[in-house]
Amino acid sequence: MLFTLGWLWAQGFLDLVGGETRVSTTRPAPEELPWREIYQLALQHVPGVTRAELDRALLNGLLAYLADRAELVSEPESLTAPEPVLGRVEVLDRQVGYIRIVQVAAELPAELSRVWQAVTATNAVAGWVLDLREAGGRNYAAAQATAALFLDRPKALLDWGEGIATVPPAQPPCPGFLVVLINEQTRGAAEALAAALRLGRGAVLVGARTAGSAAQTRLFPLAHGHQLRLAVAPVRLADGTPLSPGGVVPDVKVSVPREAELAWLENPYHPGGPAPEAGLPSTRAPRRPRMDEAALVRTLRRGSEPGSDPAEEPIAPEPAVLRDPALARAVDLIKAVSILQTSGLKQPTTR
Repeated sequence: MLFTLGWLWAQGFLDLVGGETRVSTTRPAPEELPWREIYQLALQHVPGVTRAELDRALLNGLLAYLADRAELVSEPESLTAPEPVLGRVEVLDRQVGYIRIVQVAAELPAELSRVWQAVTATNAVAGWVLDLREAGGRNYAAAQATAALFLDRPKALLDWGEGIATVPPAQPPCPGFLVVLINEQTRGAAEALAAALRLGRGAVLVGARTAGSAAQTRLFPLAHGHQLRLAVAPVRLADGTPLSPGGVVPDVKVSVPREAELAWLENPYHPGGPAPEAGLPSTRAPRRPRMDEAALVRTLRRGSEPGSDPAEEPIAPEPAVLRDPALARAVDLIKAVSILQTSGLKQPTTR
């Protein structure tokens, strides 16, 4: 590992000095990379390079290598959210509740409960889509409390280093079939929430494997008042399954370009990609309304063939098409389960 860090630092240093020095793209054997010697020689002979700059390059290489496993902290972390924990809330296709979660923080359980009760008060919701794409947070207690909103019986969910406890269900629990959207930027407590909902409620996860950063952390004091937060152990499900570093694997994999997915998060009808049901942009012509008997009589009196005078026939607006493939898949799943339930079949049991 020390060699790897040294290699990363050497690459960063060569970028720092302006690219005038080149290094072979073939990684040398550990004993062939005297990075400490490179440091001293650069400090002595490269014009304009200071010790502070080289130390910063070394630090950046270390943090880049450790990624989510290490973070410099200058201020005490708050487990409450400085910004709203929820994003867009709407009802899709008149029967699917959609809630985007921005951050898993202390306020989330109460806010989510308030929102779903407000939605169900005025809508017949058959199921829910919780969108955890791009969501993060480190409040694992909040993740467990949020998952409890969807439990219909006591269940042990998470272990984040404070012991496994059986969580009581909400009274009443949030009803309906549940689909959770995840992607590569679903991090920390958001990953834990997704996995806990699958374990405790049987939620279907749609999207891409998560970041794999749900970890127990420990703060180490540093000089000048800073602290270093290190991931020292994975957060686990109550059944022992670790959530890091491998992340949470979706039940239904949906891979899309990141730029398009970010656009769809803001507007799922954004024409940034193909229509999910066809795999190609929609080419359907606008639909004309069905002609009733009175309209047919008027058309025949004018002496024209029915449908031959488009100016006389208003064009019905084309219904909006969900362009977000993951969200469209989730909506289809909920509608399919609703149809099965209407047919007398039971909802899939909790896993």
